[in-house]
Amino acid sequence: MICAAADKLNGPLRAKVFQALKDAALSGTGILYATADGEPVMAFADRVLLLSRGRIIQEGSPEELCELPLSEKAALMCGGFILIRGQAAAVKGDKLLFSSDGLSIPCRSELWLTPGEPLTLCLRHRWLEWSKEADSSFSPPLRAKLLQADPCPAGHRLSFQLTNGLRFTLEREVLPASRRQPGENYYVRWDMDKAILLRPDVEEKQ
Repeated sequence: MICAAADKLNGPLRAKVFQALKDAALSGTGILYATADGEPVMAFADRVLLLSRGRIIQEGSPEELCELPLSEKAALMCGGFILIRGQAAAVKGDKLLFSSDGLSIPCRSELWLTPGEPLTLCLRHRWLEWSKEADSSFSPPLRAKLLQADPCPAGHRLSFQLTNGLRFTLEREVLPASRRQPGENYYVRWDMDKAILLRPDVEEKQ
C-alpha cells in the first residue's frame, strides 16, 4: 500500500515514481495507491475507487471512469473534463435543448428529464475540436475566443473563453499555426453523442 507517494514531487521525479509503479504493476505486483491526484494513477491502475468523505461515489476501470463519470464530483476527481452548469430548456424523448447563460446546446440523454431541471453538461477535453469555419457534421458549434496559446510538455496549452464568459484550457500535441492564434474567434464543436448530462450532486442540493 502506498499513500500519495508522488503528489508533491516535481515533474521529473513524479514521472519516475509513476513509471516505477507502472512497471511493478505490469510485472504482477499488487499495488494499492491512495492519492488526491487521480490523472496519473489512471495510467497503471486496472481498478479505481473514487472516495468522497469516506464514501465510495464510483468504481470501475480507468476507462469507465474517464469516459462516463456518474456525478460532477467524479468528473472533477478524474480530471480532464469541462463542466457547464445549466438547465433543460426543452425536452422531447431523448433529445433536449440545454441552456446555460445564454448558450443553447442540443443534447441527447437517457435520463428522464423535465423542462427547467438543473443539469451539468460534461465534456472531455479531448472530444473538443475547433476551427475558423462551422462544421454541421458535429454538434452546433459554440463561438469561443482563444485567449492564450503557450508551449507545454504535451505540446501546446490553449485557453479559450466562450461567449458566456466560461473559460477552459486544452492541451494538444501538434497544431497548425492557424488553430492557435490568440485573439482569434473559433468555432468549438464535439460529437453530440459523447456529451454527458449529469444531475447536480446530492450534496450540492443540501
